[in-house]
Amino acid sequence: MTVERLCTRSVKVLPILAFLHWNMDYHIEHHMYAAIPYYNLPKLNKLIRDDLPRPKGLLMTWIKDIFPALKQQKPNPGYVARPVLPDT
Repeated sequence: MTVERLCTRSVKVLPILAFLHWNMDYHIEHHMYAAIPYYNLPKLNKLIRDDLPRPKGLLMTWIKDIFPALKQQKPNPGYVARPVLPDT
């Protein structure tokens, strides 16, 4: 298992935002395979998506993942959020 699947998030965004951010909505894929050019990240995602956590929208990622983790880390700095990974 690669640590990138645990500490980064891929999100669903509108196509114009994906273009403006060079497909960094495929953030896990970008960290797992840094040598892949940004324009090939959607193709890479199709090949490995069964091994990745399901992406959420940008707002839901902040509401469901990031804010709760920050709240837990305030009293407990050692807290680490663990995304649900597929059984592969």
